[in-house]
Amino acid sequence: MSEGSKSNIVKDRPEEERKHRIIGKRWVDKVILLNTLFDLVTSESDHFVTLEKKPYVSGFDPELVSTSLTPVHYRPLHQRIYWATKDLDGYKDGDDARAEIRIQRKLGTGRWEQTLKLSRQSDPQKCVGKTIVRQEYEREVNGFRIDLGLFPKEAEKAARAVFSDKPLKPVICIEGQGIPVLYHPDGRADILFEIKFDKGKGFSFDGEQCEVVEVEIELKENLDGAAAEEIEALLDKSDAALHKKSPDQLVPCIESKPAGLFSHLNNRCEEDPATFGRAFDALPDDRWVKQHSLSFGR
Repeated sequence: MSEGSKSNIVKDRPEEERKHRIIGKRWVDKVILLNTLFDLVTSESDHFVTLEKKPYVSGFDPELVSTSLTPVHYRPLHQRIYWATKDLDGYKDGDDARAEIRIQRKLGTGRWEQTLKLSRQSDPQKCVGKTIVRQEYEREVNGFRIDLGLFPKEAEKAARAVFSDKPLKPVICIEGQGIPVLYHPDGRADILFEIKFDKGKGFSFDGEQCEVVEVEIELKENLDGAAAEEIEALLDKSDAALHKKSPDQLVPCIESKPAGLFSHLNNRCEEDPATFGRAFDALPDDRWVKQHSLSFGR
């Protein structure tokens, strides 16, 4: 499908978010804390003014308001599969240019969508204060594959500058579930944040595993163009409220979910490049679709 085909356009926008990873000895302990923070956000009404609360019903018919419900939706379990070159381009520590490419099934359609996230370490716009800023693109793709040509030309060019024309293969799968809550920080009707409570587990193609339990706060709307400093101050208040509830188990981070597994793969590649290369070459392109079992010697 061509770049100009409107039906294929899902999302082209900057992503501005804060991330906080939950640490603990056991999976269940992390999830219990995640649920505690969820309860805090949905019950506190000074800063976390969710869309279920007044005054965001002003102007609507009173009878409609009295009977309306805005339930919090648990998203279904999902699999996000991250692709990389044999040289793990874009995922090495110290890389100036970074491109992250993943694919997941589009719920209810049987189709797939690919997501490209672009950032540049040397770009001061990547991180405003403690906020991660990346450009995000989503496109439907025909089948379980990567097609960089579906993205806008500038995005495709930036991705190819990182990956070149090297083959991409699915090397990491993150399985998880998210609980998103929309809120107006400090009752600011012109600004909308989403706070998402994520619990997941990650798997690399060579058998390494990790746990990912974290809280993400993302800017969704800035209707009146509030200055970056205002947004940062409101994000700081959200951070402070979360950390006050759990000062020792909530750690700010600027890494994406598969970062730890990519670090592991980089180490394996550096330790034994020949073995890693053979394993990558043998990796089926449908590794996570048919759940093939593949590992290589340690």
